[in-house]
Amino acid sequence: MTQQPLEVVRVRTARDHAQALNIRELAERVHAQQDTKHDYVADTRRVGFHEVPVIGSDGASASDFELTIDGINDQVGAPSAFGINEIAHEQIGTRLGIPKKYYERMRGEAPALLKRNVDHWFVNDPEKRMFRTLDGNVRAVLSDRYRPLDNVDLIEYVLPELFKVEGLEFFVTSLTPERMFIRATLPRLTGEIRVGDTVQAGVEISNSEVGRGSLTVSPWILRLDCLNGMTSKVAIRKYHAGRRIEETDDVLGIFRDETIAQDDKAFFMKAADMARAALSDITFGRIVEQLRATATGEQIAEPVAAVQVLSKRLDLTEGEGQSVLNFLRADGDLSQWGAINALTETAKQATTFNRLAELEEKAGELAEFTKQDWTRVAVAAA
Repeated sequence: MTQQPLEVVRVRTARDHAQALNIRELAERVHAQQDTKHDYVADTRRVGFHEVPVIGSDGASASDFELTIDGINDQVGAPSAFGINEIAHEQIGTRLGIPKKYYERMRGEAPALLKRNVDHWFVNDPEKRMFRTLDGNVRAVLSDRYRPLDNVDLIEYVLPELFKVEGLEFFVTSLTPERMFIRATLPRLTGEIRVGDTVQAGVEISNSEVGRGSLTVSPWILRLDCLNGMTSKVAIRKYHAGRRIEETDDVLGIFRDETIAQDDKAFFMKAADMARAALSDITFGRIVEQLRATATGEQIAEPVAAVQVLSKRLDLTEGEGQSVLNFLRADGDLSQWGAINALTETAKQATTFNRLAELEEKAGELAEFTKQDWTRVAVAAA
C-alpha cells in the first residue's frame, strides 16, 4: 500500500512543540520508502502511455493513465505497468510542450486525445528520460542527466551529526511527494533584534527527489515572540545534475556506479559540516547583526505602494501581498524588519509546507536587500 505523506506539523506553541513529529519516525519512513523505489532510464520510443479505467470518488467511471517501459518486465520485482502521480503528469506535459491547462482538460475530458498527443511526441521527438518510481507509481520524469541525491543518504550522513549537537531540538519535519524538510533549533543560542524581540538559532535541511529543488542546508531563524521562521540565504546547495546515464544492453536503469557514490558521499559529509556551521555562534552572530540593521533603517512611507514593489520583486501572489499589507498595518512596524515579519506571518497561512518554506526563503531574501534596494521599497509612491 502506498504510504501517505507525513502530516505537516505547524509549531506555534510549546504544547505544539511537544507534539511535533519525532525525527526518528521521519527516518523510519524514509528508509521504508527506499525498499520500493526504483529508477529507470529509457528512450521515450520504448515507453507506452496507456489509458486505464478508474472509478472516481463519486462512483462514476473515469479514465487515467499508466506507463509501461519495454525491457524491464523480466527484472525481479519490476511491474509491467506503473501508475502516474500528479508531479509526473505535470513533468510529461511540460517536457512535451503541452500547456498544463490543456493537458488537464484532455486528461479529464478527452483521454484518447491526450494519449495520441503523448504517444506522438514520445515517438517522433524521442529522448532518453529518467523515470523515478515509488510503490509501483512513476513519481517523476526527469532528464537522463538527473543525479539522484536521495533522502535516505541525507538521513544517514547528516542526522547523526545533528544528534551530537547538545541541546538541539527538532522543531518541525515534513515529508511530501515533492520535498523533505527537517528544521531544528538550538534554544541556548539566542539574540535580540530589538529589546525584548528575541530570535533563536536553527537549521533547515531540505531535498527533493523529484526535480522540485536542490538539496539545501541553510541557517534557519526562529522569532520567539510569534514563532515565525526565516530561512537565511547563506546555504550549501547541491543540484541534481550529472553525467548522462546510458542504458546497458537490454537492462534499463539501476544507476549509481562507485565513482558517483563516492562523490555523493563527499557531498553529504559537507552537508553535515554545513549543518553544524549553521548552528555556530559565528554564523548566528552575523545573521543577528544583519537583522538588527533592518530594524533601524529607512521607514516605509506608503505601505500600499511598498507592498506592490515587494510583491513584484519577491513574486508574491495577490493574496499574499494583501496579507503582508494587512500584517504590516496591524503591527505598525514600517521598518525593513517589520516587512520581514509581515512576510513570515503570511507564510504561516500557506496551504502547503512547500509554499510556507518558499515564503520564509523570500523573507531571507528580503533581509539581504541592500540599502539601495530597501530604499526603493520604502520611498515607493502610490
